[in-house]
Amino acid sequence: MISLLYAEGVATAAKAQPEVPFFMHPIPLFVVFLIFFYFLMIRPQNQKAKALKKMINELKKGDRIITSSGFYAVIVGVGESNLDIKLSENVKARIQKSAVSEVLTTPESATLPVAVNGEIVNK
Repeated sequence: MISLLYAEGVATAAKAQPEVPFFMHPIPLFVVFLIFFYFLMIRPQNQKAKALKKMINELKKGDRIITSSGFYAVIVGVGESNLDIKLSENVKARIQKSAVSEVLTTPESATLPVAVNGEIVNK
């Protein structure tokens, strides 16, 4: 008799629970969170990486660049994975293409700014 009453109590307790709307279940919430995460984090990162790769592949001799370490330079030679750059009149260096952070698109000549006593002489 006790087991019958217990079973009846469990059955009425199950019926008394309110029904949860579909969008409040854990699986749809998780799917919505994944979509939200994709559009806010993953997609913009992929687009930025694609634009950087395109910029690096389009580098050519004479382009003015800024390296990831902050140096302003002019490209004097392009290799498969590296660049020969000119930092000033007598200073040349070889860097990886991935070290380029920005290509300067100003229509100025390819001369580099020269600073004397903290003041830029040629602009």
